[in-house]
Amino acid sequence: MQDITEVKIKLCPFCGKTAELHAVTVMTNGSKMAYVRCNSCSAQSGVFMGDTADVDAAQAWNRRECDG
Repeated sequence: MQDITEVKIKLCPFCGKTAELHAVTVMTNGSKMAYVRCNSCSAQSGVFMGDTADVDAAQAWNRRECDG
């Protein structure tokens, strides 16, 4: 399993600006929720939940059509 510290968030595929990972731990049950959002145009990945939510959100954001 890849660690989030190993994942670099790519620039927004729509406007080319920076994006950042937003991750929170839900206090009631301790599960993680994460998504990536562009700081400029507000494009956003899907919301991921679970132990690997941060890595899953980053990988989804970083996936590009040209990657295959």
